[in-house]
Amino acid sequence: MTEAGLFMAPSAAIMLFAGPLAGWLGSRVGSRTPLMMGTALIVVSFAILAAFHETRAWIYASSAILGLGIGFSFASMANLVVEAVHPSKTGVATGINTIMRTIGGSLGGQIAATIVAAHVVASTGFPSAQGFELAFALSAGVMVLAFLAAFAIPKTLPYAPERPARSEAIAATSRLAGSTASGGSQ
Repeated sequence: MTEAGLFMAPSAAIMLFAGPLAGWLGSRVGSRTPLMMGTALIVVSFAILAAFHETRAWIYASSAILGLGIGFSFASMANLVVEAVHPSKTGVATGINTIMRTIGGSLGGQIAATIVAAHVVASTGFPSAQGFELAFALSAGVMVLAFLAAFAIPKTLPYAPERPARSEAIAATSRLAGSTASGGSQ
């Protein structure tokens, strides 16, 4: 159990930083971009697990990439949901997002477990590597579909906040860097 936890540790650690980073990026370019980045990273992570799982290093690397992808995806999806609905419907929309995420996670986990259980080595009773490879490959394929769905999201949503123009964002960043360097605020 400890070893399984260690394999998952990079994912959990990276998610701590990925969510806020996705929010920062979303405020500059819109939440659609970090969602697309997140789904693409998850595809890469599952593809690595499907093809390269012989050493711990590959599993740790895949776990870190997965954490980055999940952090980007979950944070930006919540923002997209809020930006797509009238403020009076935010509670309902975010609740539906949470329910769908829970159902998807439950179904995905059960489908993967079924694939793994269907590929058991008869002499040992343990799952074969092929079962895991198929489950990860299927997961990568499903995430390609998620990427395509994210790509279909309009660049501008009805209730998205106004983003500063690029020149305004650069000026604000410069002011912030200047006040931080001088140790005070302006």
